[in-house]
Amino acid sequence: MKKLRYLVLVLVCCLAFGSSKSKGNDSVNYFITKEGDSVQVQKFISIDAQYVFYKDMTGKSRTMAQSKISRLQGKLFDGVHFYINLPIMNMKMTRLQDVIATNDNYILTMYGASDGWYAYIWDKQYENKEYKIYMGSKHFQQVAMEKYLLKYFGSCKELIAKMNANIEAGRVCSRGISNYNCASTE
Repeated sequence: MKKLRYLVLVLVCCLAFGSSKSKGNDSVNYFITKEGDSVQVQKFISIDAQYVFYKDMTGKSRTMAQSKISRLQGKLFDGVHFYINLPIMNMKMTRLQDVIATNDNYILTMYGASDGWYAYIWDKQYENKEYKIYMGSKHFQQVAMEKYLLKYFGSCKELIAKMNANIEAGRVCSRGISNYNCASTE
């Protein structure tokens, strides 16, 4: 009888674990709409200047305007990225910005535009501190690193080292970096 109770207990635990997985609760791919609805996604295809292209949980291709999404997390390009919808300064609109790093006081985001990459630095209340820092060429990234990024994230040595390595390799400084937490190194 004890064996039967033990087997029933194991079966119940397995079913409970399996049902939470089938609901997609552990999915890395999701977004939250401006209305607060969480939407699980099978796969993100791309993000352009206005839209997010993805496959829903049934595999059907879908499109949603960035302006309708408040947060997004998903496997894109070179790893898992976390985006927040924030203002694009001087343009009176919001767009999904890739959260590159955070520390105890600031958030570093990047936004890709048709003419290159731009960095933004926000405080923890999403008040903009530095905006539209052009990150196009190696030269501009090196200037931005010295003028802005070291000012706000200089004590995060590992992040700065990764960004400098990307710049030296001829890549955008944030390549392969998303939602990096510097708080413990500050």
